[in-house]
Amino acid sequence: MSKKMVTLNELLEIKDFAERVTLVNKHGNLNNQITHVTIMEGPDLHEWVTGGEFVLTTWYAFSKSPDLQEDGFKKLAPRISAIGIKTGRFINKIPLKILQLADQYRLPVFEVKTAVKFRELVQTITSEIQNYQTNMLIEVEKNYQKLIHTSLNSDDLASLVNVLGNQLHKNCFCLNHEGKILASWSRRGTRKQDFLDWTEKIKTGFNERIYTDAGFFINELHIFECYARSQLIGRFIIVAEGQLTEKERLIGQQGASFLAIKLWDHYETLQKTVERFWKEIKNGEIKSGEVIAEKLANLGFVQQKA
Repeated sequence: MSKKMVTLNELLEIKDFAERVTLVNKHGNLNNQITHVTIMEGPDLHEWVTGGEFVLTTWYAFSKSPDLQEDGFKKLAPRISAIGIKTGRFINKIPLKILQLADQYRLPVFEVKTAVKFRELVQTITSEIQNYQTNMLIEVEKNYQKLIHTSLNSDDLASLVNVLGNQLHKNCFCLNHEGKILASWSRRGTRKQDFLDWTEKIKTGFNERIYTDAGFFINELHIFECYARSQLIGRFIIVAEGQLTEKERLIGQQGASFLAIKLWDHYETLQKTVERFWKEIKNGEIKSGEVIAEKLANLGFVQQKA
């Protein structure tokens, strides 16, 4: 069974963590996922986080400039997963307004005991994260081996997408260079029309796409581009609200690479078929307008454009 990402609930079950901190607000989301831990003291903390952080701080900057703390915390709270504030050094207690703001953003706030060294918490949290990452990489490697096996034993794009869908447990599909759905994997209750709607959403929302380190996304559609010989020949799409996990991003990238190989084969086959078709017309081997129209339709051409 795969190990889930590290959450605050899991951290609170660890004695070395639970004995050093106290949860001090009521409405923080303890299912928030922790991807890394960082120590920060500047008033512009929000400019240096990327999401998933457990931030540790003595509140030094805001203790010197209390007029900046509420605005600074409003910018920081929606961008991190948790914050641990040490009391007894630069502040005696966490300001009530900060706790109220944290509840609005459902951000868990932990009071760190004065005698606790931050490096102790960093070590405990980092150890859990590394444990997760090790297990995650083992799973991703297993998925990679499945993709290799499937790719060698089948030319069918659907077989590869099935492997990816079973690993991701999310709706996913593959488009060719023209935006046509070639293969898909669906969760129970998903309709064929849903995939058509998602494809249309990609076309209409392409100019508003947001780039990530692994591709780009449009609303809940996370899109990985498939390149072969420096040419875009298709896309692999994962349907998921919010950000993908690191594991899901890696699987998406693996999928795009393997699908690109198969998509290039499909692309070359189509190009050769089209070339042969035009030669048959040019040489007079095909003269019937009906036959030409039928073959154009089979090749995916719109007759008016042809």
